[in-house]
Amino acid sequence: MIRFKFNITVLMAAFLLTPQFIWAEEIKPEQLEEVVVTGARISEKVNETPATVNVISKKDVEAVKYRNPIEILNRVPGVYTRSFSGENALSSIRVPTFFTEPYTLILMDGLPVATYGRGSASIWRELNSTDIERIEVVKGPSSALYGSNAIGGVVNIITKKPPIKPELRLWGEYGEHGSWRGGASGGFTKDKFSCNLNLNVIYTDGWRENSKQDKKAGTARVQYTPDDLSVFDLKVEYVNFDNKMPGSLTKAEFDFDWRQDNYDISYVTMEKVISSLTYTRMVGEGGELKAAILVRDIMNHDVIPTYEIRRTSGKLNKMEGLDVDLQVLYKQDFKFLRSRMIGGIDYERGNEKIDKYNLALTKIGSQYVDYTVTGFDRSYDIKTNILAPYLQFEMSPIEKVRINIGSRYDTVSYQVEDELNVGGDADKKFSRFTLKSGATFDITENFNLYAGYSQGFVVPTPSQLFTSSGADRDLNPEKADNYEIGVRSSFLNKRIKLDLAYYSMMIKDKIVAQGTSRIYKNAGKTSHNGIEAVVTVTPVDFIRFTLSYTYSRNIYKEFEDPGPPRKDYSGNWMPSAPKHHLNSRLAVLPLKGLEVELEMDAISSQYADDANELRYKRPALFSLRSSYDWKSWSFWAHITNLTDRKYASYISASGSNINYYSGTPRTFWVGIAYRF
Repeated sequence: MIRFKFNITVLMAAFLLTPQFIWAEEIKPEQLEEVVVTGARISEKVNETPATVNVISKKDVEAVKYRNPIEILNRVPGVYTRSFSGENALSSIRVPTFFTEPYTLILMDGLPVATYGRGSASIWRELNSTDIERIEVVKGPSSALYGSNAIGGVVNIITKKPPIKPELRLWGEYGEHGSWRGGASGGFTKDKFSCNLNLNVIYTDGWRENSKQDKKAGTARVQYTPDDLSVFDLKVEYVNFDNKMPGSLTKAEFDFDWRQDNYDISYVTMEKVISSLTYTRMVGEGGELKAAILVRDIMNHDVIPTYEIRRTSGKLNKMEGLDVDLQVLYKQDFKFLRSRMIGGIDYERGNEKIDKYNLALTKIGSQYVDYTVTGFDRSYDIKTNILAPYLQFEMSPIEKVRINIGSRYDTVSYQVEDELNVGGDADKKFSRFTLKSGATFDITENFNLYAGYSQGFVVPTPSQLFTSSGADRDLNPEKADNYEIGVRSSFLNKRIKLDLAYYSMMIKDKIVAQGTSRIYKNAGKTSHNGIEAVVTVTPVDFIRFTLSYTYSRNIYKEFEDPGPPRKDYSGNWMPSAPKHHLNSRLAVLPLKGLEVELEMDAISSQYADDANELRYKRPALFSLRSSYDWKSWSFWAHITNLTDRKYASYISASGSNINYYSGTPRTFWVGIAYRF
């Protein structure tokens, strides 16, 4: 805690002692009327959204140039990030979870990025990250508009649109540990057609043993505008990656050499194509129709070994799948009470082929260097069907008040063909009606108050029900009730901006892995309460200070593990759930086109186990970024983990096994780009 407070003090002192600290008048920070699209599935003003919304702007995305999502998602309060098997990734929003649990819905331009029921952590490595323009985060259960998988919140990734004028950009970046990446992007608009293309390659030898990564990605987008009222938007994204996966370490191994790994054969590979076509048309006065179809083709997805750490045997998981998503939405604005009606229906059909092979691993010294397939473990064909109509109504009974009410009815069904008859064929069907309501109030031009209630639910995944070793076919969906209240405000000619929110959520029928055999069960209740704040101060044109802070309290209200041995964890903190998280950034713009930013990220201690017997405190981490734009050229240099702290991103404990997941040492990057 002393180190945590000291780092805050240092940054605040640096900020307050900066020369020429005066209140200038020329700068124009972002307004409260910033437009978002995720709150109600259509474009709306943020001050009319009765939910906590954070936007990672286009400027932030371009400045950070993140190599993994932790670098930029840490800037959003209420977001849990951590490393697992060499991957730095989003875990979830507001609810600390294991990586496979689908508590956060990831969208790209409003369409789901991944197969229904997948956890959000590994999704980020499957995206063409250089095609991202900005990221919008809506926190709290959003099931009344988006269905299951949105109990923690929704992340909507907005991709780059075709440019008006012809454009071509070439770029390259080199970093330590044999890392480099580069690409080309460009596009044009002519008459009724516009298009853009984004291609890139990423490669690294990795700073740890067995952490090599090789990724190729590309996105092509074409827009056709037949008239002033309608537009067709066609997009195709291709991703192919091959990653080595270093595993966890024991404490002794971590203390001796945190760069080592116990495996030489762990990897994950994937090749997939996502194609989408969206049609939007303005109808009459105040009407808008939007229809979209998305086809997700996973041509290959191999993981070895699957969740088998430091064992003499493992499993090879192979998956192929084809998903089709259909969305139809209609919006109608009315002059009466400035009201609006939004209605639509979502349909998704998925088809997955999952094969698991038993492996015998060959170990030489401390490393597993080879494997032999000893036969099938499980083989499944899984068909998933989701059908969900929804309806939302908005109105303003008085000028400064906006009321929002919405509902949705989801039907989810699984059809499972067990080809090896391990557990037998099975059908499961779930249905759920969810509600949301809220209101916003513009107390003054620069002070906006909002409050909301929302329900959420999470349907058990195919892995939890059928395919994993701890599967239980009698699981029930998790259900959540969430209340929140917040303010959005600005002061002193909009040079100080504050977003502040308080939330309280209860989850019932929480699914956890119980006992030494790690069988999935509905354990009971969990409680989630917290405060989230973002403060931005711009005292002069060339200085900007931003602080993002999270206070969260995540507790097992009812959780009894039958064991053996039997244990009652009711009242305990959930693992990997720090009470405090602070991210602060000080940016200085001394010359035109030049920006230098110092970032500090700190979290308080957290428990590593359900019994709350083991705590871990990650050190505060610093990053330094600089960029310079000159004519058509751009140059940048970044240093992450500036003080080169040795740390574990987090640790986990199960029985006597304590696993350390190594963080990342100090790493230097330099890049250059030219725009034609």
